[in-house]
Parts: sequence; structure tokens; C-alpha cells
Amino acid sequence: MKCANHPEEESVRTCGLCGGDFCEKCLIELEDRSFCRKCLTEKISEPVQSAPKGGSKTDRKSRFWAFVMSLIPGVGYMYLGLMNRGLQTMVLFFGSIFVTSFIGFEELMALIAPVVVFYSIFDTQQLVKSINEGGQVEDKLFFDIRSIPFNQSWIGYGLIVIGLLALLQNLPYFPFWMTFRRFLPPFVIIGLGIWILYRNTKEQQQP
Repeated sequence: MKCANHPEEESVRTCGLCGGDFCEKCLIELEDRSFCRKCLTEKISEPVQSAPKGGSKTDRKSRFWAFVMSLIPGVGYMYLGLMNRGLQTMVLFFGSIFVTSFIGFEELMALIAPVVVFYSIFDTQQLVKSINEGGQVEDKLFFDIRSIPFNQSWIGYGLIVIGLLALLQNLPYFPFWMTFRRFLPPFVIIGLGIWILYRNTKEQQQP
């Protein structure tokens, strides 16, 4: 049988795509199969259908529902599948409510709650954007408790302080206690600012 392109040549094999008979000059071997040059050229010229950016529609997250969920700190992260981050946020937020109520310093939640809620909202929106664009989002904790040096004495001191504050909260009218309650939140803010400045100065001094 003659080659379809060169009638003067004998065909050696058929094309795996079109089934035509071709000579050695017209065929290309790929993975133990033979293809004619015309078929391979047409295949190469075909447009490649790329996958939609950010994955399929079923993988995309709703920015609206992420916003609604993030109004409760931690739930927005769980909606995005970031269970570790969501659980830690919920424990910190609701744990702060419990502790401040237990020791009678509900005023501190006026400082803590807005920061946590607004951070949760904006951070969740940024994560939704990254996920929908196909980015990799790591479910990491805000801080790793295991990296903090474990010292039982500090835990003991902390429990004693919380217990004393709760005890004073249940005592009858005590002028010193009322004054202390008014001054503690500003001192906490000042102490937090000093700690941040000290930490930044220490990091800048390190080579």
C-alpha cells in the first residue's frame, strides 16, 4: 500500500488519529504510537481550555455570608474551613467575656470586643478574596501556645489574682475597690503600649 502523501513510497504504518497509511517520512512515533504530521499539527494548534481562575463555582466562598458569619468572632473563619483559627478566636473572645464578667471588669470588653470583631470581619474578607483567586491559605493559629514557655507558677499566680478580684467584686461597698476599678483599664492600656514599644525597641537593637 502506498503512502497517502508520497505515492512513490510504500506505507509502513497507519496514523493513530486519522487512520491513513503513511511512509516513514510522514510519521512521528510518540509512546509506541504512530501519528502523521498533519494530525499532530492540528492537535497542537487547538486552543487550550484553561480552568476558570479560582477553581470551580462550587469552591468559591460568598463574601456576603463570610461577612455575616464573621460578626460572631471565629465563625467566619470556620465558614472558610479554617477551624483552628476559628476555634482559637472564639475561645479568646468568649473567654475574655467570661473572665471580665467574673472579676467585675466589664469595661475592658468595651476595648476588646470592637477590636476583635472588626479584625475578624476585615481579615475574613481578605481571606475570602485570596481563596476565590485560588491562593493557598494556611490554617495557622494567631499564636502557638506551645511556643510559650510553660511555667506552672505563672498559672498559679494568675488564678490567685483572678480569684482575689472576683472576691473583691462580691464584697460590700469598698471605696478603694471602686477607685481601683476606674483606674485599672487606663493602666492596662498604658501597660500594653509600653510593652509594644519595648518589644519593638528590643527587635530593632538585635543585629
